[in-house]
Amino acid sequence: MQLAKNLKTTRLELNVLTVTDLPVLLKLWSDPEVTRFMNIEPMQSLAEAEQMVDLFTQAFAGGSAVRYGIWQQQRLIGTCGYNEINWQLQRAEIGYELQTAAWGQGLGTEAVGALVKDAFQRLSLQRLEAFVLPENIASSRVLQHNYFQKEGRLRCYEQTSSGLSDVDLYSCIRDLDMRR
Repeated sequence: MQLAKNLKTTRLELNVLTVTDLPVLLKLWSDPEVTRFMNIEPMQSLAEAEQMVDLFTQAFAGGSAVRYGIWQQQRLIGTCGYNEINWQLQRAEIGYELQTAAWGQGLGTEAVGALVKDAFQRLSLQRLEAFVLPENIASSRVLQHNYFQKEGRLRCYEQTSSGLSDVDLYSCIRDLDMRR
């Protein structure tokens, strides 16, 4: 199945990241508030952002992942996508982040909803997963609004700046959890 280059919602456009997005991506990925719950340190240079976009571009070309820029009114406000797709097992892991000015407006929920719809309706995946640090309440809510259920806590699962951290595993199953 071919990954889409863009997705649309009522208020958002999701477009595959390109090098032209680098200045805004650096600003996004260098913000400690944004990266606090990501598995990256705040970026310090355009070269770091370019390296990340290059990885996403290679993964997209190979059909194993995709990262979309989240655009609202011609402004890049975040990214989201499938971090890893296992076509054989019909599942994917998703991830997302928004600039702080976009928090609390339902935009993360809308962007994740676009991924869920695309995954289940167009890509015919059966399962989506998301890994969330337990203290990231906003992310848990975004997932719950999109019919994800918490499956459990993976103890000492991910390396963060403060050491090994627990991670909550959320999933959405196409036939069981979709209400649309």
